[in-house]
Amino acid sequence: MAYDAIGDRKSAFADYDRAIVEFTRATESGRQRWTVAEIYRSRGLAYLQKSQYDKAIADFTKAIELDPTYGLAYSNRGVVYDAIDQSDQALSDYNRAIEVDPNLAEAHAGVGNSHLNTGQYEQAISDFSKAIQLDPYFYRAYKNRALAYEKLGRHDDAISDLTKALELNPRYAPAYFNRAKAYAAKGDYAQAIADYNQASEIDPTLDAAKEVRELTRKAER
Repeated sequence: MAYDAIGDRKSAFADYDRAIVEFTRATESGRQRWTVAEIYRSRGLAYLQKSQYDKAIADFTKAIELDPTYGLAYSNRGVVYDAIDQSDQALSDYNRAIEVDPNLAEAHAGVGNSHLNTGQYEQAISDFSKAIQLDPYFYRAYKNRALAYEKLGRHDDAISDLTKALELNPRYAPAYFNRAKAYAAKGDYAQAIADYNQASEIDPTLDAAKEVRELTRKAER
């Protein structure tokens, strides 16, 4: 039985606990369709989704030990380091990923996130643009480039990128939420309210009731 394939299917359906079990069996069975490095990386992704960061780092590190040219493993470990606020280590991993695989879009986006978090907005825009050039369907890169544009007051550019992100993934609530902010900054309160409501409908954890009430008052003045 190909436990690695079962684990991949379980990850696809967000059954991360079961995926971890199947990937663990794959590392022990000696019967895999994938390389052992790929299996460790895949289990690391399942741990990452469950916010088990130490275990995720351990698996990505194991994947890198098995294959030092495995760009995705470096990039994924960078994501974990970002999640636990170890930005220097995250940036080091993203840059290493680019060294071994210059065409890895998510690694360029990772560098962009690091620059965005440290206020280097122009550089972040360049990084996200490179990621989009490599993967034109990378909707999160469009959203994050929009965040950099917004920090520079480039509201129209932000709206354009967020609209593109929504064309690629119409259920991407953060894009609606951030486009609402951009519309509000431009004084287009009606469109901002519509986007805030759409974001909250898709993802109720993005509670925009306060923003909607405030914009409603501004629109009525």
